[in-house]
Amino acid sequence: EYAEVLRKYLKNRIADRVDYFDYLAKYSDLLEEILQKDKSEEDYFVEKINTDIELADYNNAYKWCRLYLESFPNNQMPYILSLKIFYNLKNYKLFKNILEDIKTKIGKTISGQEIIDIVDYWEGVESF
Repeated sequence: EYAEVLRKYLKNRIADRVDYFDYLAKYSDLLEEILQKDKSEEDYFVEKINTDIELADYNNAYKWCRLYLESFPNNQMPYILSLKIFYNLKNYKLFKNILEDIKTKIGKTISGQEIIDIVDYWEGVESF
């Protein structure tokens, strides 16, 4: 319940910038506690990873992406979030590696129009 209250508070952007990041860090810690106890809720993974990205804690975000992928190996979202991390880091080599990994798994272990659209988009971009 506390996690939901924090999520709503943060989404409403009521807090000033300093308080916002303080509460965002608390939210990240709380999500980590929840996920350490139970890794069955995908929404918590997504929230945790996006929160860590917003906090610029990319190492932790990627750690949770890997755990998300272990818990939900046939889901496209851990791949999408990994791309988001490496794009934010401007690590285009790892970004392209993830993109290639996705291409080999589409239709075999992962599926979904969103992931296909993402791959198609980035294959059309030549200058990154």
